[in-house]
Amino acid sequence: MSTKLKKKGVKKAHEKGATKKKVKKKTKVVRKSSKKIKKSVKSKTNSKHTKRKFKNNSDEELEDLNLEEAIEPEEKTDTSEKPEDKNDFGIDLEKELYSKDKPIIKVTNLGKKYRKKVVLNNVNLEVNPGDIFGVVGMSGSGKTTLFQLMIGFIKATNGDVEYLIKQTKNGRKTEKYRSVFKFFNQNKIKNLYGYNAQMPSFYEHLTTEENLKFYGTLYHVPTKELKIRVESLLNVIGLETDRDTLASRLSGGMQKRLDIGCSLIHNPKILFLDEPTADLDPVIRKQMWKLLHAIAKRGTTIILSSHLLDEIEHMCTKIAVIHDHRVLGYGTLEELKGIFARNQEIHLQTTSGNYEKLTEKFKKARLKIIKIEEQEGVLILYTPEGQKILPKIIQIINNSKEKIVSLDLKEPTLKEIFELITTK
Repeated sequence: MSTKLKKKGVKKAHEKGATKKKVKKKTKVVRKSSKKIKKSVKSKTNSKHTKRKFKNNSDEELEDLNLEEAIEPEEKTDTSEKPEDKNDFGIDLEKELYSKDKPIIKVTNLGKKYRKKVVLNNVNLEVNPGDIFGVVGMSGSGKTTLFQLMIGFIKATNGDVEYLIKQTKNGRKTEKYRSVFKFFNQNKIKNLYGYNAQMPSFYEHLTTEENLKFYGTLYHVPTKELKIRVESLLNVIGLETDRDTLASRLSGGMQKRLDIGCSLIHNPKILFLDEPTADLDPVIRKQMWKLLHAIAKRGTTIILSSHLLDEIEHMCTKIAVIHDHRVLGYGTLEELKGIFARNQEIHLQTTSGNYEKLTEKFKKARLKIIKIEEQEGVLILYTPEGQKILPKIIQIINNSKEKIVSLDLKEPTLKEIFELITTK
């Protein structure tokens, strides 16, 4: 063998040895790094409540797992100033205020059909921030369907429901009406409202506090914030002493309050209540209305339905009358009176009870009186100008030397307006 071939063989052998040394060094580095990773994994997993054993560097066994701690999201401390409750879509639910001159909800030409059956027909209404908005109507008139359409639970046959969404983009605050029926708007809108159906939505096998926490978790309320909200709501709904009571063991009124609490846990700007006082005795109903006013004072817009017209009249700032699957009118009670009940009533009672002469004198005075009738010793005058003609009526009575026992100017009640509308 020549010396040249020998030198080549030695050179190749030397190169192979060098590469083997490099490979060994690399494998050592990899092994060291893998050991470091294993140590860091063990340090992370060996917490108070979760312990994991690693077998053969691959198999994992989960031991002594505390489920309550495991499902709670890890709390992160952030020193930067942020809004108290700003969701993932840029909507500041806590601090963003809505001006009362701009509707928070607009319903336009809304209709719903099931095959050929019309359930709602061409509904138009607007709800302003801060309203306690009552919807009245007979059973089967379409109140529940209207609510389900307004929250996007069912799709409309025609028309639209739009919510005023306020967002912050690139440091600029913007506002825009967005349709509840468009899929990409639903996540933004669902954080704005809470819905309380006629049937309870809480879980009977959970306690009062557990139900509130459960619904808060569904709305992704941060753990720290959820604890504060639960305590606040227990106080608002008056169930602090029943926080550990199973929902199934609460009374009917308490269950209604718990259901409302579950609808408020994510701090919505709007609360829908479908017949909140149904099947409750008068005392519990009074407590329920007190609760609703407390909620309204917090800045929540309330939209509710009821067949108890007397309560709606005294508690709601605006009222919509729904009949024959249509909203016939909505507004304040005074506005509804102006639309549907143009006549006021003057109730007169005198000592003599002789109303024939007075009736003739009223007619001769040419006062704007539509109708005069006597009921149980009381003379009733129907007029669209009650305040205007009242002084003249008093003057005629005094000139007739009659003594007045009682004289009242009565405005029509919501019940009377509703009866007038529905009997047309």
